[in-house]
Amino acid sequence: MKCSRLFLITATAFTFSTASAFSQAPAYLDLIFNNFSSFDGTSPEKDVYIYFSNGGGATLNPIDITYNGGTGLTYGTFVQSSNTLYNDLSNGIRLGDVTNQTFRITTASSVAVYLTYGNQFTSLAAAPGFFSNSAGGLNVFQNFEITRTGGNGDQGNLTNINYFTAPLSITSFAGTTQLQQTQFNKTTGEIYAALEAISPSSKIVDGGGATLRFVGPSTYPPAQIPPFQSFIPYMEAANASGISNIIQNANAFNSQDNSLNYNFTLNLTTSFTTDGSGNPTALVLNGNISTEIKQNSDGSTSAGPTFDDASITINMTDVDNFNAIVYGQAFGQYLDDVTFGAGWTSLQTYINDSANGINTSGAYNITQNLAIGEITSAILMGFLANTMVVDGTPLNDMPSNEWWKLDPLQAFSEVQSNDDFYNQWGNEIYDASTNGAYSIPYADRLGTGPLVNSVFYDNQYVTSWQVGIYDPVSVVPEPATAVLLGLGVAGLVAGRRRR
Repeated sequence: MKCSRLFLITATAFTFSTASAFSQAPAYLDLIFNNFSSFDGTSPEKDVYIYFSNGGGATLNPIDITYNGGTGLTYGTFVQSSNTLYNDLSNGIRLGDVTNQTFRITTASSVAVYLTYGNQFTSLAAAPGFFSNSAGGLNVFQNFEITRTGGNGDQGNLTNINYFTAPLSITSFAGTTQLQQTQFNKTTGEIYAALEAISPSSKIVDGGGATLRFVGPSTYPPAQIPPFQSFIPYMEAANASGISNIIQNANAFNSQDNSLNYNFTLNLTTSFTTDGSGNPTALVLNGNISTEIKQNSDGSTSAGPTFDDASITINMTDVDNFNAIVYGQAFGQYLDDVTFGAGWTSLQTYINDSANGINTSGAYNITQNLAIGEITSAILMGFLANTMVVDGTPLNDMPSNEWWKLDPLQAFSEVQSNDDFYNQWGNEIYDASTNGAYSIPYADRLGTGPLVNSVFYDNQYVTSWQVGIYDPVSVVPEPATAVLLGLGVAGLVAGRRRR
């Protein structure tokens, strides 16, 4: 299962000047693996295999990835209910069989790249599951994601919301010039120890007791969330504080003819409903959504309609569901626990009105998800009802979109002293990767985020990604014995590639 995040995207025009040595985007991206792990191909048990997940279904999504001078990926088929379907995963490719450990990506749309350590997937019909009783669940694997269709906004990332098996790193280049780097700065053993201390029962082991991976709280069904903390005590403290936070952020969407840009801004404040004893029963956001309309031709703006009663009420009486909504940062499965005020219906009508010409592809749902993502990020990262002073201003006096722009970047345990008042799993992934991997589904709203561009960055075209491979938790006998990861740029660029 791929991670459930939704990017905060503003659909404004993309402008740039010169772009490295190219006048237009290169036709492809080189995906180069640098293997710094002990899985060096010296035996079948020490092989690394690469798989490309492409969604499966009756037909494959557009994908053009080759290696060894033009060899393409192959996808097998299977029969289901008399229908022949393509596998989700490509046939596995042994890294040692790939010339210069390099794949050439011409087209890839939301492709998850899976690495298995020492064993191959026996079923390719669907992406592997995280739990030991699911297909692929007994394999040692880690994945990252990439989109590379040729658009300047194409991106990818290290993915760790759902589970953690092994550290990876991504460094992008324009020729020999390094552009971006996202990586883990802690050893496999240090991450192992931190995650095990949070929740030993989230550790998935094989029949012999070897650790396969740790599974994060956003992956578990509500009633099965392991002993990650409940957020009810945090909500009780926030209610008792009497503090109301400003929840504010925006998303913009172009009109279908690209002449206009509609920017919808959330202007909401937090409160709680309570029972007769004063205990919180629901988290409530009240306020409106304002609209700004920009003429893309000259940049002039005018005010559009304001949608009042854009309230959101998240029920807290079903504790399991509330925690699942917060951890997963999503409400689609819990429609009985999340209600929206009449202003949201008015917004939907406005977006769907053809006279306004808004590109309606997901605009309403994205705006709803923005609101849910904003309040759940505030909870997961410990900002809700937080009076910590940063640069002379208490956090509770800032609108939420200013929290994500703190410089230097601060979140989780950096702003919250009570361990029960932030997502402890998210904190460890955030800290271990310096926000270079997805600690929560909406981690891309925080600072520069974990995204790595795959076509264009800083006025330069991206020509290659180098992916560093490091040992998984399955080879860590004791956390204290782990060897430091060599994650420096020089190691990624010039390090010896193991075959």
